[in-house]
Amino acid sequence: MLVSVVTAVYNGEEYLQECIESILNQTYTEFEYIIVNDGSTDRTKEMLDAVQDTRVRVMHLERNYGAAFCLNQGINQAEGKWIAVQDADDMSAPTRLEEQIDYLTSHPQAIGVSSFVKGIAGKKPVSEKLLYAHEFHFNKVLSKEEVYTSRFLTCYVCHGSVMFSKEVFCRLGGYNPLFKIVYDRDLWFRMFEIAPFEKIPKVLYYYRILPDSLSHGNPAEVNKELLLATTAGIRDVIYRNKGYLHNESPNVIVVASRNKCEFFKENIAPHVDMNVQRYINPSRKMKEWGFKGLLNEGINDGVLVMNDYQSNRFMKKLIHKGLKMNKHIFRIE
Repeated sequence: MLVSVVTAVYNGEEYLQECIESILNQTYTEFEYIIVNDGSTDRTKEMLDAVQDTRVRVMHLERNYGAAFCLNQGINQAEGKWIAVQDADDMSAPTRLEEQIDYLTSHPQAIGVSSFVKGIAGKKPVSEKLLYAHEFHFNKVLSKEEVYTSRFLTCYVCHGSVMFSKEVFCRLGGYNPLFKIVYDRDLWFRMFEIAPFEKIPKVLYYYRILPDSLSHGNPAEVNKELLLATTAGIRDVIYRNKGYLHNESPNVIVVASRNKCEFFKENIAPHVDMNVQRYINPSRKMKEWGFKGLLNEGINDGVLVMNDYQSNRFMKKLIHKGLKMNKHIFRIE
């Protein structure tokens, strides 16, 4: 078996039929489709049990564990060399599997590939401006080197558009089920250290924008998870660059606005394996003092620069002094 498609679904009755049909109607037909029902309480179980196609395998879980846990379960059972993720709200274009397999076959060093996406609305209306914003973000034509360089600041890869190596996925430990929202970003941080994904410059995936989804409904929780995943990824880069053992905690400095410093101090620092030596607010009052103080003390293991105007100006000064992005300086959201 070359390809396994895996979907995790929780209470997905509204869009599940469209999702399944988009996979079963692929031009590439030699695949298995594993769907993990995450303890749904709506008609999801009934709909899945009614699927007659022999390529479909359904796993029903008795309670809700979260998407990351379910995807791990499905991928562990998969027989394919390549895993195509299909989110339950979305749809794949008819040629998606065929074109992604063709790409991976002709690029033997690749461990994964994504594609352009088309934003679509659900039953609740979504503005054309919002749909376009998502498309513009995911459809930027970037080399894999550019995707890699920007990985801690943003992600240009849509989760459901990806096909990746099962062997690499399992070697890295799969999705982290502690993350309920940004489990994909956490996985990409680890995968990209082996090889970033290229992007097929063609719409092969239809990404549904749902205002009440987990990723859109609670910005503070999304931000917290994202910073936790990002700092874990940066910590691993520092470990590798410095040759540290994993029982040693890197020393870092956080540069951000006052509010962002407070958020990091309260919500992130207690949960990450890093020692924050100082928080620097690069306001007009503190900018010069903080910059000189930082240079006098040395960089320690890294500087985390959160993305705002003053912090970015501060970062440019550090780069001008010879510090390197993603080695000494890490720009984060």
